[in-house]
Amino acid sequence: MARKPKAPAPPKDERCCGTCRHWKRTGESGEEATDGVCRRYPPQVNITDDGAACLQPYTELSDYCGEHAPVLQ
Repeated sequence: MARKPKAPAPPKDERCCGTCRHWKRTGESGEEATDGVCRRYPPQVNITDDGAACLQPYTELSDYCGEHAPVLQ
């Protein structure tokens, strides 16, 4: 079984979700994933016809916002 290549890491000085301490990768592909969740604020309740769920915003590694906080070293 061949190993999948890792997703490219964002530059360390780039202000994006991938370099923010509040962001966590999700998905089954681990380090290869380019999607994740922002954990800056508590989950929000989302009510649909199927019921309610507590969710955090899903974002891409290259997305950004005005509240970026660099990963602590």
